[in-house]
Amino acid sequence: MTCDACGGHTPRRGLCRECARMERAEEAARYGADPEWADCPECGGITSGEGIVCADCRKSGSEGP
Repeated sequence: MTCDACGGHTPRRGLCRECARMERAEEAARYGADPEWADCPECGGITSGEGIVCADCRKSGSEGP
C-alpha cells in the first residue's frame, strides 16, 4: 500500500507514520493541544498521560515487556 499524502510505502491504509504524525501536529497547532495530553516517550505523539506510550508505538512493539 502507499501513503495517501506522500506516496511512500506503508503497511497501513491511509497515511504512513510520518505523515500521520505531521497531520496530528498540524491539527494540534491549529486547534490547540489539550494541556492534559502528554507526549509519547518513544515517538513524541499524543498520549493520554505522562509516561504513557502511544497506541502506534504499542502496536509496533517498540514498548518493552
